[in-house]
Amino acid sequence: MSDFRKVADDVRNWGRWGDADELGTLNLITPDKVAQGASLVTKGKVFSLGGDFSSAGPQGAFQFRQNPTHVMTVDGGDANTLAQYGPQWLRNSV
Repeated sequence: MSDFRKVADDVRNWGRWGDADELGTLNLITPDKVAQGASLVTKGKVFSLGGDFSSAGPQGAFQFRQNPTHVMTVDGGDANTLAQYGPQWLRNSV
């Protein structure tokens, strides 16, 4: 766990842009980066990136694969909760 915390400290961005910053890594999206991304567009197709991330999830009725599970880090308390409720929650298709 100490190795995990050391790596987390090395890569985190808390305070990188000052205490009043509310954008975080969005600060890295500069006008030049936007132009660079736009230059990669080759077709004018538009599609939604929004998706259902409720317990039913984007897999819908097919249940072909497991819906995404949001787990940032699992530690003592989280591990117990995940073990207790995780399997039941993953079966919930409503």
